[in-house]
Amino acid sequence: MSIDYSIEDINGNRLILNDSSITNPMKGSTTLGSNNLKFENRIVENSALPGAVQLGKRRVESKEEVLNFQRASTSESTYKADENELIKFLLDAKYLIDTTNNRRALISVIDYNADFDKGSYNHSSDNEISFRFLEPFWRNLDSETEEDTLSIDINTIAIVNNGFIKVPPVIIVTAASAVTQMQIYIDETKIGIEINDDLFGTTGYETLVIDCEQGTIQLGNLDRINSVLDGTGFFDLPIGASDLIIVPTEVCDILVSWYERFYV
Repeated sequence: MSIDYSIEDINGNRLILNDSSITNPMKGSTTLGSNNLKFENRIVENSALPGAVQLGKRRVESKEEVLNFQRASTSESTYKADENELIKFLLDAKYLIDTTNNRRALISVIDYNADFDKGSYNHSSDNEISFRFLEPFWRNLDSETEEDTLSIDINTIAIVNNGFIKVPPVIIVTAASAVTQMQIYIDETKIGIEINDDLFGTTGYETLVIDCEQGTIQLGNLDRINSVLDGTGFFDLPIGASDLIIVPTEVCDILVSWYERFYV
């Protein structure tokens, strides 16, 4: 199956690299390089002991990928205009979009090469773009969500992360009366966050946004990071099924969203 790719710039504009509705670039000619992941290990040698010891956890490094595709136009002037548009997008490129699987990867462009076909008068070429994947994974373009109305009690929301990487959620809580205290944590690990904020739920400050990826707490237009109880903080949703526990001091509504992530 052919995969359609696009580049998305910092302003959210997209440039299609291959698509069935256009002849330039040609459909079905775009391929991404082989899956190549490098693992970082901290390995130390001890002169008093044989062999070596690994310290800490293993992690996946950022990775470099090459996108190969073909371009062809009816004239050199048209080709050059399209190539200028492509290079302009590469200067501001932020994401590589896999439109077939509805995923995106955060990238930085390394280089671009065009190898012209013989006798084509500079309007048909094999092309190559090298990217650094700043995150070693793809994430879905569409978020997963769970929402509920919370009682003044221990509330449980079932979460299913079908990706292969833990994900930081965005949690939006809306209240019509003051919620002076709220605990949110993963039941299986007891890791989570506690908010103590007398302003939350009062007039003009009904919506609290906890962004675990950006590491921010917003209440209206205010930064409320200081309302986080010491010893608690931002957390990830585990891989697979888990239970999110929420304990508020008042009735409120909650929306939990996250983007599933995949290494390949």
